[in-house]
Amino acid sequence: MQVILYDMFLKDYQKLKDNLYLGEETLKEHPFIHCSTIELFKYVAPRFKDVDEEMILLLIDYEKVKDIVKYEEYKDTKRYYPHIYGPIPKSAIIKTLPYLKDKDGNWIMNEDLKDYFLPKNDK
Repeated sequence: MQVILYDMFLKDYQKLKDNLYLGEETLKEHPFIHCSTIELFKYVAPRFKDVDEEMILLLIDYEKVKDIVKYEEYKDTKRYYPHIYGPIPKSAIIKTLPYLKDKDGNWIMNEDLKDYFLPKNDK
């Protein structure tokens, strides 16, 4: 199973968790929903270092996403992130995890994520 991540504020998820789809509000402003692989999330996480609101990570089963998912390069970095060109079906969400941070606001990888990938040496 290929798993991709989507981060969101817990309060937003609580409002939407009973919907059949998530991300419809995002799609009103953007052509796709920005997601990440587990391996690349360490590059996304610094954007949320100073965010005080409680966040969660959605683990999404790539194969259950009904719309197009394109892996697109971010600014000539050779890092390709999954972008979902449609809403995320609730049925594709296999797990929600808390977004963990250390005392300095740095993301801590949830132990549960380690079940879904083998880290690569990417220096």
